[in-house]
Amino acid sequence: MTIHRPVSSYRIMHPPRLRRTSEPQGIADRLVDWLLSHCPFSTLTVLSILVIGPTLGPIPEPLLIAVPVVLADVLFVIMRRMITSDSHGHSHSTSLGAK
Repeated sequence: MTIHRPVSSYRIMHPPRLRRTSEPQGIADRLVDWLLSHCPFSTLTVLSILVIGPTLGPIPEPLLIAVPVVLADVLFVIMRRMITSDSHGHSHSTSLGAK
């Protein structure tokens, strides 16, 4: 005895939405994209302080937050450059055999 299900149960009920890639990207969007790709830790820290800051009150030593965040961004940029320059110059082999 087989159970027959209606064909309509397998169909997607709503058609997919069109992607809005035709909309021009605003200046603020481009700025946020650039900031997040070049200095993500500083950007996220500033945004977090803007959102959470009023509930925390004034920060007594802002350098205790700013210095490690800036150093993290510098290390991020250095590591990214090392990885991209390494991937362009060498072919990575996954074999364990001798070359």
